[in-house]
Amino acid sequence: RIFGHFDAFFSICRVKRNELTNQQKIDLAIHRDKIMVLWRSMKLSVSPKLHCVEDHVVQEISKTGGYGGIGEDEGERCHQVGHKNEVRSSGLIDHNAKAMSHAAWEDMSKNEHVRARMVEVAEPSKRKKRKAVEVDGMKTKIQQKKEQRDERRQLLLGLEEYSERMDTLREQKEQSTLSRLPKRDIAVWTIDNQ
Repeated sequence: RIFGHFDAFFSICRVKRNELTNQQKIDLAIHRDKIMVLWRSMKLSVSPKLHCVEDHVVQEISKTGGYGGIGEDEGERCHQVGHKNEVRSSGLIDHNAKAMSHAAWEDMSKNEHVRARMVEVAEPSKRKKRKAVEVDGMKTKIQQKKEQRDERRQLLLGLEEYSERMDTLREQKEQSTLSRLPKRDIAVWTIDNQ
């Protein structure tokens, strides 16, 4: 169950910026609450990341309207471009010449005519992805799978609260040790082990 709630929670978090609906905000808070109930029922410690999920994510998502597009992807792309420029200019010894070359390549990549030509060249070599559109009134497999995932996520919201508290492994061991001791030794054993 907890994995289903995490899946739904992070799925909502990945909505593109400013596309988050009010219902998704409500669902996000519900999933967060259920995650924390289940987490605490398993007596797991609350790590800093889980603290962020519990106390900060819902408010931040409400402010930004979604985290989609502001992840690590853009930063990773910058690293790739920087590495490509370093490989290109590896033969230059003068640091100023290297910097000027990098600046010229960056300026060139922002030129609209160059960008149009890059798209023109890249388009024929792109892998053809299946579009998730209806064909003659029939849904594609992609749409069907997405709807099934969304239905399962909605079913999780309708499940009753998990109220039982799970015993930790340590508690289970103590219980089994206590059950094997004669009754007169239990008080001595518990006092010694505190």
